[in-house]
Formats: sequence, C-alpha cells, structure tokens
Amino acid sequence: KAGILEMADIYVVNKSDLSGADLMAAEIEQVADRQTINGWTPPVIKASRDDPTGFETLNMAIDAHAAWRADKSDTTATRRARARYQIQALISRRIDEVLEAENNIFLDQNPGDLFDALVERLRRTDEV
Repeated sequence: KAGILEMADIYVVNKSDLSGADLMAAEIEQVADRQTINGWTPPVIKASRDDPTGFETLNMAIDAHAAWRADKSDTTATRRARARYQIQALISRRIDEVLEAENNIFLDQNPGDLFDALVERLRRTDEV
C-alpha cells in the first residue's frame, strides 16, 4: 500500500528478544545515520519486556531528544527546512489540481513541453 513514510526522532525495535530484531535494528540504524538534522541522529533502541535496560535506554533517549529540541527549537535551519517542505507540498498539490482539471491531457506531451505547459497554467491562478 502506498503512503507517506514518516521519519522518526527515535526508533524503537520492540520484542528485540525475537529472531530478526538485530537485523531490523541494523537496517534502521543505516537509515537513521543518514537522517542527521541539526546535530540530532535518531537513535535506534532495542526493547523487550524481558530486558528492562531497553526501556531505560529509551527513557534516556527521550530525555536527550527533549534537551536537544529545547536547545535547537527555533534554529534558522529548522525553520527553513519546514518552510521548504510546506512550499514543496503546496506546489505538488497545485500541480495535481492542474493535471486533474485537464484530465491529464498534459501527460501526452514530451517532458519539456509538459513542463512549459504546466508552468504557464500555474501562472494563471484564477483557473482551476
């Protein structure tokens, strides 16, 4: 099923005592290592009801993240990243509206002409 993948601030692999949990944690760590934003890299915590240290580690990670957010809560980079995301979402939504209004006829054009036609249509804000 297609959908949105939300990136987390902290990842928890639950039932880490079961087979496959170590591999899952390692795979998530590879992704999380590329998600560093303003100095925060999402930790990957393994938790199991049979081992309370995972929950202690999770508690420490939550505290560390709260402290990091308090320190970085209004940085320019965070505001810019949020603004960029919002603008991209608005542009994407508007392009979808134009394509739907035209019953996707733009899609029969070559990419260069399609781009030009979409830009021209987007300039006419009174339509759609």
